[in-house]
Amino acid sequence: MIRVDNVEYIASKKTPFEKLIIKNANFTVKEGDFLLLCGVSGSGKSTIANMLSGIIKPTSGIIRFPNNVKQRNKFLGYLIQNSYKQITKNNVYDELNYGYKAIYKENLNKEIVTEIFNSLSFNKSLEDNPLFFSGGEQKMLSLIALFVLKQKVIILDEPFTFLDQEKQQLLCTYLRNSSSTVILITHDINRVFDIATGYILIEDMIVSRVTPEVFTQMNKNEKFVEYADKQKIDIFLSKGGL
Repeated sequence: MIRVDNVEYIASKKTPFEKLIIKNANFTVKEGDFLLLCGVSGSGKSTIANMLSGIIKPTSGIIRFPNNVKQRNKFLGYLIQNSYKQITKNNVYDELNYGYKAIYKENLNKEIVTEIFNSLSFNKSLEDNPLFFSGGEQKMLSLIALFVLKQKVIILDEPFTFLDQEKQQLLCTYLRNSSSTVILITHDINRVFDIATGYILIEDMIVSRVTPEVFTQMNKNEKFVEYADKQKIDIFLSKGGL
């Protein structure tokens, strides 16, 4: 579905602030995957997500998409970590319709919205003003704004932030049942260990896909605890994770 070949990324190239972020990235994303994008803080997780979504371009190498993909934003969606801060409309429907209409050039079917609201137990009306929602409600609305687009691939950066336990579980269930291929950035590995089909690992600026078995072996290495809270990792593995 997506193939990343020998990708390098240098930030602020040819300036005094030039910095190598990604030295070499090679991995594939298959249809139906649920992948965790893992790496220590500042390792380049958002850089990978930004390149996949087209926000930035690789300095070298190539990212290959299916031949029939003519418009990337119809194929792939990306929810940035602080997406809730981008809410600007005075009612829920206008907020959801804004991105949909920009891509598909038509208004969003309200029945689609109702279906997703029910799946996520989002008890708001389309006339409510999201500017007065709580942080968790705004985060859920920003997720729904992505889900209504029905893209083949979605990238979610820390989607569980501000959500209570019930909403986190509802989100996991929704993603598990989704037809979309999912790439997830999260520090709460325990939350999604039973969903993941593989891992995109960033280590020393090298990016590769590893199997669950290889990722499990990393628990024997002290460096593993840098990828998530150690207590969560212990719980994760004790429950049969990976």
